[in-house]
Amino acid sequence: MVMGSFLMKLLSAPTNSLHNDYGIHLDLSYITKRIIVCSCPVSSYPKLAYRNSINDLINYLQIEHRNHWSIWNLKLESPNDYSLNSRELQDKIFHFPWPDHQPSSFKLLLNCLHSIDQFLKKDYENVVVIHCKMGKGRSGLVVCAYLMLYLNFTKNEACELFTSKRMKPGFGNGVSIISQLEYLSYCELYSKCRSYKPQKIAYIETIKIFHVENSYTPLLLNFDGYSSNDELVRYFELDSKSYIVSQTPEYSMYKINLLIEDQDIRLTIKPVERTGVTLNAVYTWFNLHWYLYKSICHSQQNTMMVRLNWNRMDGFKGTSFKGKQCFEVIELKIRLIDI
Repeated sequence: MVMGSFLMKLLSAPTNSLHNDYGIHLDLSYITKRIIVCSCPVSSYPKLAYRNSINDLINYLQIEHRNHWSIWNLKLESPNDYSLNSRELQDKIFHFPWPDHQPSSFKLLLNCLHSIDQFLKKDYENVVVIHCKMGKGRSGLVVCAYLMLYLNFTKNEACELFTSKRMKPGFGNGVSIISQLEYLSYCELYSKCRSYKPQKIAYIETIKIFHVENSYTPLLLNFDGYSSNDELVRYFELDSKSYIVSQTPEYSMYKINLLIEDQDIRLTIKPVERTGVTLNAVYTWFNLHWYLYKSICHSQQNTMMVRLNWNRMDGFKGTSFKGKQCFEVIELKIRLIDI
């Protein structure tokens, strides 16, 4: 138990934990009086030695908030950390899962926020408990988006509040993954029009990769997205030795003619050594509808250019660790097709 307590304190060191008079230790933070964030609770060993106990969490919530609480589980991985169908949690769990270190689809994000708002409106005493794995990136995206769209926070105000309430000083920002921050920027756009009705899908005609200092690096490119039921799917894999139509010291151009019917698109880039070994991957997400909305292109135009520079890329597990820079800019020429 001593080792378990030590591990739990070590893992929760970056975050603000709950201090209470009940002798219950929980990695849990109140962002507002009615919005709570915690790391993922579990029900069995060995994780019980260093994670929140689901029983302790339920006991605390019952003491503090009686039956006026529900849990929003954003975790896709390790679905058996605790039973979503246990008697104690009956009608208490809302499950909106998506992969770690990624943004959700924008549609899923809106649905999640709507369910939170409906629950909070049912009773003034109701509180929501939101968790992913660590109660940071995915949880922070949902909380900040809710603050922005339902409580009129700006993006900066929402991120600053989440960081101040969830993170200890010196341990960085609560939401730090570039792609997740990009989706909060989309929430800013949504707050202006209050409508999300995509009218176009993407037909990616060409990819142009601008080299670093005129130095060509072999790359492996993957295009992924979310299916209609929000599962992550692979659409295309490009070896930079294939599909090439033009190459100069400055850039390489590839013709791929790829149709992607979803709005949320992830591009992953992996440098390839001469031995054929792939190195650390970098990736970024963009939403076609909002990229089109904020660009100089408008719906009556048939093509658009998406420029993704190296600085916009997320590194290993969403961190800034990207390895050696392998390109300057990637430019996608997209033909827009009516849905």
